[in-house]
Amino acid sequence: EKMTAEAAVRLDALKAEALKNAEEEAAAIIERAREQARGILSEAREQTDAERARLEKYFKTEVTSLAVDIAAKLLEREVREKDNARLVDEALSQWKS
Repeated sequence: EKMTAEAAVRLDALKAEALKNAEEEAAAIIERAREQARGILSEAREQTDAERARLEKYFKTEVTSLAVDIAAKLLEREVREKDNARLVDEALSQWKS
């Protein structure tokens, strides 16, 4: 009976130790998972920031190029109209002479 009581106490101690170890292992697993999640989020933010910067640069270049193209076409049209008006004026002046 004394042996049974000691065995029961020892069994209870082993159960408590196993439960403590399991809880510590679970806590360690959860902490590793949190660290991994933080790393994944950090990497995703870095990639998002890099992609945003790349797209901003791309669109600035595209908008600048488009603005230059529009300005060139407007200037070309304006010059043509001025040249046409000048040529008509010159022709009329020569015809009147």
